[in-house]
Amino acid sequence: MKFKYSFFIKKYILCLLFLFFLSIIFSLYGCERKAGIEPIHIGINQIKTVNPFTATSYEERIISNLLHGSLFSLSQNKMKYIPEIASSFSIKKDRVMIRIRKNIQDQNGDSIDSEYLSTYFSFFSKLKEENNLIEPFDISSLNISYDKDYLMINFQDNEELNSNIKKVSSLFVFPVLSPKNFESIQKNFANIYNYATKPVNNNINNLDLFSTGIWKLDSICDENIVLSINNARAQNKNFAEKKLVFDIFQNSSEIITQLVNGKIDICFGDFKDHNFLREFRSIKSYEINDPQSVYILLFNYNSPNTFARRLNNDIRFRQLIYEMLYKQFSSFKYISSSFIVKKEKYVSGSFKNRISELYSYYKEDENKDNPAEINENTKEISTISIYSIVDDEFSNSLSTRIYETLTENGLNFDLFIESLNSIIARIYATNNWDMLVTALPMDYPIFFDPDFFMSNEYENISWLSTEEIKDENIHKIEKYILKNNILLLKNPGNFYKSIDKMVLKSFFYIPLDCKKLYLFARREIKNIKPQFSGNTWMLDCNNMLDIRK
Repeated sequence: MKFKYSFFIKKYILCLLFLFFLSIIFSLYGCERKAGIEPIHIGINQIKTVNPFTATSYEERIISNLLHGSLFSLSQNKMKYIPEIASSFSIKKDRVMIRIRKNIQDQNGDSIDSEYLSTYFSFFSKLKEENNLIEPFDISSLNISYDKDYLMINFQDNEELNSNIKKVSSLFVFPVLSPKNFESIQKNFANIYNYATKPVNNNINNLDLFSTGIWKLDSICDENIVLSINNARAQNKNFAEKKLVFDIFQNSSEIITQLVNGKIDICFGDFKDHNFLREFRSIKSYEINDPQSVYILLFNYNSPNTFARRLNNDIRFRQLIYEMLYKQFSSFKYISSSFIVKKEKYVSGSFKNRISELYSYYKEDENKDNPAEINENTKEISTISIYSIVDDEFSNSLSTRIYETLTENGLNFDLFIESLNSIIARIYATNNWDMLVTALPMDYPIFFDPDFFMSNEYENISWLSTEEIKDENIHKIEKYILKNNILLLKNPGNFYKSIDKMVLKSFFYIPLDCKKLYLFARREIKNIKPQFSGNTWMLDCNNMLDIRK
């Protein structure tokens, strides 16, 4: 019997020792993991505020919406509300019921519950008209109350609900301030205009701001703004050390230089200032026909060709081009190293009618502007030129297919395949180009078309759920790229094989709410872990970047 007890005691001690050594291994692994975490650097221009109500520049909106939560965000491709502070909502005949998540807190640990939200939203809904906030934050006259975990918006009847549905939508995405920040605004509404505003020419270590979003403000000064995960809102504590550093620069060209040098990972800019295109000279040595390349289609919004300029600036025309390219990709049987494709007739009658109607509209408009030129040579006036680089086989194939499709439908397009130096001269010396198809390696910018996210401040928001990415659903990803009009034309033959490595780990899908914006990111963004199941990287057109971990 004594021997039996001795055996169990020894076994118990051995188990304890095993667990002890196991805990040491995990702790060492955890320390090593934390020590290896580096921040993601984002280049921005100067900002004055991170106040969601007064932010005007897209940099200000990006940061302010990282710091402030809302009830929901919207999905563009599914047109669904994505739960944030709220978990669900339902619409009845005379009311809207919003269920609030439990245990939601701000950075300071103060509760964000239905009672607080009822008081908060009611305050803004009852403001006098001269003090009310402009759209898209107009929730005036809404009758807001709460019942247990529910926020209630009550109406007299269904007709009143329908007339106020836009205000309800505004309520869903209304930025939520922390109780302490809201308290100061209640005392004096004028404080809302000073809230989270950085004094001019004054370095400060912190703003009087308590985050209600996934991110919190660590510090702000003239050189940078540092954000880290808000532990009160973080869904996965393992990523609590993740940081975003917004490095502040005086001008866009400096930002681009830092991007190319690898000092920053992401930056934003404006198409029309051509800051990126000025840097195109530095890409003379890029590898053409690289299977890792991204194929992009550029429109010259400032073309000297009046007809082409107007057509390029029309979102409907660009949408038709994107649709055509998507159908082109969906008809590919395969793409080999020599870019052999299966040629099919894929242009529908509806497509022909839509693009012919649009083309005719601008042709008539051009004739009105140039009545003296209406003659037998009018056809030459309304011609758009497409360019590609002679050594870039896939871009040539793509531009040729665009040209063939459009000309087969009676439209006047010219195709020119020229040397890289000639293309650079066209861009910088003469600006004599209308459309350009080219390839860039992953270290260089990818262009987005943000006009598709501007029809309404909160109606069109980009959302990509990585849970949908499966072998049999790869067409959904290709469709997503074209449906959301991201100018990313990836070689389909290598698309799925490298999508996890190239797309999910390297890019933020960020449609911005300013005119003619582009976004570009470095090929390798630090600290993007391979485990992406159930996670989403998202930024809506109100610039709410939400990294869900």
